This record gives sequence, C-alpha cells and structure tokens, in this order.
Amino acid sequence: MARSIGIAAQLLPGASLAVLYSLGMIELKQAAANDQSIEFVCHACGQTYSFSPEEIAGLVN
Repeated sequence: MARSIGIAAQLLPGASLAVLYSLGMIELKQAAANDQSIEFVCHACGQTYSFSPEEIAGLVN
C-alpha cells in the first residue's frame, strides 16, 4: 500500500530524500516494517518519487 504525499516545490537533486526524512523516523520505520512503499509527487513539475520498503529500511537502519 503506497502513501501519497503532495508537495509544491521543484526538487533539487537529493532533495527527495529530505522530503522523505521530513516524515520522521517513526513513520519511516513503520512503513518499512509494514512492507509499505512511500510515494510523493512534486506539484510544480509533476515528477513522481517512489521509495520501496527496502529502500526505506536502508535509510532507517
């Protein structure tokens, strides 16, 4: 189950991780533990950024 997050700013390279970390470590750990992906869309450019449960687990462990 993916969770969608809308943002309204163009992202610089690497900024997608900053947005992901803005969710907080507790929520990231829960997503990884529950095998959930996280996806967000930049409302300025329409780019979709997706993180698999494995990618999220790699960031929080």
